[in-house]
Amino acid sequence: MPLRFLLVLLSLAPACTPVDPVGGDDQPLAATIEPSEAVGTVATVRFSTASAATAVVEVTEPGASPRAFLAETTDGTDHVAVLVGLAAGVDYSWRAVATLDTGEVRASEPAVFATEFQPLWMPTLILTIPDEASTERFVLTTMVGDDPGVAILDERGRIVWWWHGEEGVFACQARLAADGRSVLLMVVDSLMQSDVGVIRRVSLSGEPLGEARATLAHHDFVELPDGRVGFLSYDAREWEGMDVVGDALVVLDLVTGAEETVWSSWDDLTPGNVLEYPSHPLGAEWTHANGLDFDEVSGDWLVSMHNISTIARVTGGGELRWQLGGVGSDFTSLADASEGPFAEQHGPTFTDEGILLFDNREPQTGNLYSRTIELRLDETAGTFETAWAYDGDRRLFTAFMGSAERLDDGSTLVGWGSGGRLERVDADGFVPWRVDVQIGFPLGFSHHLATLGERVP
Repeated sequence: MPLRFLLVLLSLAPACTPVDPVGGDDQPLAATIEPSEAVGTVATVRFSTASAATAVVEVTEPGASPRAFLAETTDGTDHVAVLVGLAAGVDYSWRAVATLDTGEVRASEPAVFATEFQPLWMPTLILTIPDEASTERFVLTTMVGDDPGVAILDERGRIVWWWHGEEGVFACQARLAADGRSVLLMVVDSLMQSDVGVIRRVSLSGEPLGEARATLAHHDFVELPDGRVGFLSYDAREWEGMDVVGDALVVLDLVTGAEETVWSSWDDLTPGNVLEYPSHPLGAEWTHANGLDFDEVSGDWLVSMHNISTIARVTGGGELRWQLGGVGSDFTSLADASEGPFAEQHGPTFTDEGILLFDNREPQTGNLYSRTIELRLDETAGTFETAWAYDGDRRLFTAFMGSAERLDDGSTLVGWGSGGRLERVDADGFVPWRVDVQIGFPLGFSHHLATLGERVP
């Protein structure tokens, strides 16, 4: 139990005789709270009722309205609620509330859960533009600085959850799992020099729930509707007497560990002048894939390849549907696009218009700022045009990483990667919310979370 929590709890403990653990007719419920040992902002509340009931745990931050966390029940009488999404370093008041089948409402005595302060390895976050009108939201992001990890922050830019890997590894991508109760992490060698890649599942309480080996995994993965994951894997082969590193799209069964290669850049693309590619432990790095997305309707994939400024759309059967950007693109611009549609991009995703992506751009062409763009594609005509663009601060060039994600309300979450900034941008380019990270601490991929934990609307 964290010392800070214990001291606060002792100071508030009432001087009274023990109560019936299920609460008699004239006694409050007796609820216990167990802080997570892994994530000091998360706790589990347990309590019982004498008869069947539905229950919640109400949590109140000083100066704010209560929030209710839904409790799971066993036989309607044993109740468990996981409190997650609470900010670091805050004293929260909480109580368990049960509504019996008879309609009677019972509650526990109010108590305090003092969350731990954020760990010292994490950067300082500054909420530079608060969205006063926004409902509760969260952002999950990877941190790729000297001491990498994963964090979830709330609408006020406060850390509410974290994961810190063992020495020598980091999570290059993290996503909230489809079950809503765990986080999936792609854990790789922090120096990208050895093959130790795994897809790891961690509960929202911070406990490891297992992992599956992901051979030569790097950069990105996507969880599929059937529970498998697709991930990027290095695919090194000999080309004109040299070892050249391409990329493959591999689907992994997290239960059996079986891997199936769906597509490889070697299937449809051809290396250019390999002497121009940067060095990699496996050879000259040709494609440097860095982003994946999956469309549940068509079953198609988007594969982003940084070094050749190309995005490929690949069917679930491994056929290249089209190539956008780079040498041999299947699309031409409806406008003057002599510089190309994008350069060294990250994080492409499917949209109703076409593709949304973070365009890092290439400084050698004189484009010294990065941007987010949405491209409208006409697959029949083989043309594209810019449907939407957000330049942001034109002084902000993102040399590596970056992400863009369309939200249900039409706004876009933009992660500026090495620029150390997160923004939510509306369709008109207005920014209602912004968080900046201390200098020298770049962000990786970032994802919007509409909610976190089992909460009652």
